Amino acid sequence: MSFEIENGVLTKYTGDETHVTIPEGVREIGNEAFSECKNLASITLPAGVTRLGDSAFAWCSRLVDVTVPSSVRELGANVFMGCASLTELFIPDGVTQIPSRAFDECESLRRVTLPDGVTEIGAAAFYGCKGLTALTLPKGITKIADKMFWFCQSLGNLVIPEGVTEIGKWAFCNCNAFISITIPEGVTKIGSQAFYNCDSLKAVRLPDSLKEIGEEALHGCPLLSEIVIPEGVTKIEKMTFWKCFSLSSITLPDGVTEIGDGAFGWCQSLESITLPRSLKRLDADAFMRCASLASITISERLSTILDSPVYTNELKDEKKLVRGFLARPALYDSEAVAEYVAYTAAHPEEFKSELGSLTVPTMQAILEKGKPDADTLRIWADLAMKCENTELVAYLMEVIHNADGEDDPFKALIL
Repeated sequence: MSFEIENGVLTKYTGDETHVTIPEGVREIGNEAFSECKNLASITLPAGVTRLGDSAFAWCSRLVDVTVPSSVRELGANVFMGCASLTELFIPDGVTQIPSRAFDECESLRRVTLPDGVTEIGAAAFYGCKGLTALTLPKGITKIADKMFWFCQSLGNLVIPEGVTEIGKWAFCNCNAFISITIPEGVTKIGSQAFYNCDSLKAVRLPDSLKEIGEEALHGCPLLSEIVIPEGVTKIEKMTFWKCFSLSSITLPDGVTEIGDGAFGWCQSLESITLPRSLKRLDADAFMRCASLASITISERLSTILDSPVYTNELKDEKKLVRGFLARPALYDSEAVAEYVAYTAAHPEEFKSELGSLTVPTMQAILEKGKPDADTLRIWADLAMKCENTELVAYLMEVIHNADGEDDPFKALIL
């Protein structure tokens, strides 16, 4: 067989055999020694090997059978990366670290046994292991690293050890078989997009120790129905619960000071929410496309904050500010509503589509606070007519009629 061996290190294999037995005396498999050996299906490693180098067997796409001897103490980065036919691996007790991308793109890997002595698993270690169905994580690890289980689409049952304090970015992104997960006490941070697009996830339990939830952490979890945010969390980041279509119950603790852009966007089952007194900033699109949201409970202190420059600092001009008002008039106090009503009356064509497509309940909320005059109502009714919003037209004309105390000649014109 074609081996290049220097001082006990197998530095390169140049053959094309299907089955390879490495000779006795080899203590280390060097970096990239078998990389891209496309014919390699099985390999026998001798007792005494202590290290498998970086990318030692990377992209051996037909490799099915390899036994890692008990003498091995170290695995290099990308060691089995791209071994798409590998189905099972047993890592011996002497190994204490699983390096980054160790099993990246091992698409057929169903089972991996990790020793209890492992204290660290590197970033993207199991990235793209689409066939992995279960894994027992060692109790000694303290972090779920970035991208550790990205695209592990069959991984449906995983227990996070109690010693873990952080879940990294994209850690469980696209883990489509997850149904529920409990984050243990001690975890203080969940990274951005940690559970992005876990489209079977129905329940997540967050620990009291949690302090930070990253942007888009639970973006695209359409079956998630409720969430309780722990008291230590002070900020709901941008798009944290974006497109959680089934989310109907949200508990926000007093202590949250900021809710970011699109934080609860497209939460179409959300009907009501109570904003905490501690809130200092609510970005304009925090609740965008929440079609069922009918009630937002706020304190007296919040009524001024929601219409302050802090709330609207990302809105570049008056037109955007008014559009935000038309989308969610319940968030504004009477003085602000009156101001924006006047602005729409002065610039009706600028808001033709928004005004013409308003629902009757939204218009009722505007009228309750803003009390526009009959002329403004006629302008709005005209725009509603142009947009063929007959339900809104009928409602506005009824309001005008009641206000005038007699039939309105404008009614005949638009009906």
